[in-house]
Amino acid sequence: AGWAPRGQGVAQVCFLVGDAPPHQEYQAHPQVEESAAEAIARGILVNAVQCGNLPGTEEVWRAVARAGEGQYFAIPQDGGVQVVATPYDRK
Repeated sequence: AGWAPRGQGVAQVCFLVGDAPPHQEYQAHPQVEESAAEAIARGILVNAVQCGNLPGTEEVWRAVARAGEGQYFAIPQDGGVQVVATPYDRK
């Protein structure tokens, strides 16, 4: 839905980032795992990044990463993430 078609030699990667489980009570919208599966069908890899440690979030984010054939990552509540500058950051 709204994703550009995949081009030759182009990798498409999505990062779903959040600090809580997604709101899935909206009946007019697909469930997040369904959206991840649709992304895979279109050649888009889906990674899930959990920020913090709210109970019940890790399980959902892991399920999304599995459905999207991507990876699950966690960022601690207190930060602790290393920043690495690259020559591309200036562009």
